[in-house]
Amino acid sequence: VFGSLDLIPVLSRFSFTSASLSSAPSVIICLVVVALVLSLLFWHFAVAWKTNPTTGFLAYAGSRGLLWLFYVIYISCIVSNEDYAFHIHHFFIGWLCSLFAEFNHPISTVLLAISTGIFVQGIGAYNVAPEWRR
Repeated sequence: VFGSLDLIPVLSRFSFTSASLSSAPSVIICLVVVALVLSLLFWHFAVAWKTNPTTGFLAYAGSRGLLWLFYVIYISCIVSNEDYAFHIHHFFIGWLCSLFAEFNHPISTVLLAISTGIFVQGIGAYNVAPEWRR
């Protein structure tokens, strides 16, 4: 399913790079993706808060939050350095989103299925590559 999105002309040229986010369609696609991902992550945090004791919620939020914080700092360092070009691969986004899907709920199961599918398709089609290049 994810590979078939390449058949849509706007999406076939879309990439999460520092240079490609200058056109209006790219910015709109990026904002929609970010809004969707943030709403799913917020839902998972709300469920974690509601279903776990405080220590369980802190373990859930802390383990995932530290990973996301590491990559936010990592990507910020790449973007701020003019010697490197930034490119985030979709397998990476899929992996980061799959970290949150741990609950026995259809929304969590669908997030795990879609994000794992994106991860596997990205690795299978494009191999693992760094998010930066000189």
